[in-house]
Amino acid sequence: MKITIQVLIEGTDALPLTVPIQTIHRSCDRVEEVGTLTAEAKSILKGLEESVVRRQLAEYLAAKRSCPHCQRSRAIKGYHPLRFRSPYGDVSLRSPRWYRCACEAATGRIKA
Repeated sequence: MKITIQVLIEGTDALPLTVPIQTIHRSCDRVEEVGTLTAEAKSILKGLEESVVRRQLAEYLAAKRSCPHCQRSRAIKGYHPLRFRSPYGDVSLRSPRWYRCACEAATGRIKA
């Protein structure tokens, strides 16, 4: 038997995204083999948490990329690593560093 665990992520402005979490291959020859093993359950939860965190962060960063004053998209200087700690394990992420917008430099207003 093959069981595939997937997450369906639906946003307000994007098409639904299906993210596979884990596939379990197992025959069910004995009653003891019914259900998920502890290691499989932990792996499923870790994959679920990672998918949710990555999608939420991507949505958050997309909303924050535009300049708060003129709404133009700011250019990216580079990235630095982040580690999000959760009960199911750490998630390694990349956090962008943005250049200031020209209107921020001209007015001296800086708002993060």
